Amino acid sequence: RAVRASAMASPSQMSEVKESVSRILEANGVLSTIRAHLRAAVYSAVEEQERAAGVYLENPLVKTLHESDSGRVMLALVREFLEFYNMEATLSVFLPEASADKVNAERARLQSELGLAAPAAGEGERCLLSQVLARAQAAPAGAGASARSPTLRAR
Repeated sequence: RAVRASAMASPSQMSEVKESVSRILEANGVLSTIRAHLRAAVYSAVEEQERAAGVYLENPLVKTLHESDSGRVMLALVREFLEFYNMEATLSVFLPEASADKVNAERARLQSELGLAAPAAGEGERCLLSQVLARAQAAPAGAGASARSPTLRAR
């Protein structure tokens, strides 16, 4: 029934339906998810071709992150953040670009290394980056108000 009705719809009606569906998909986050997966697939395909051709060049700044303990912890925190929030498309780009698949992002190990306590009973689990930020915001008064109160706003 719907197929027959859409087959008889005028071009302007079809345009309205397309716009309506597009708005709904955008509002539900479906289109942004599709775009993220598409970007990840394109990045992976390009990287695969570069590696196959032997022209892949590792980012020298990222390489320096792997050379220090704090750099590896930063990579692990970003990885844990992306995993915590199920940002698979972003993670699929981040891991190869930052060679972060080699970084141990085991949550319990990171918590211990950073001196973060496990959540108390009844307290919801938060990503580790959120816990690090909360600890930095609770820094002593000598750290300066701007260090304790980030004011980043959405674009």
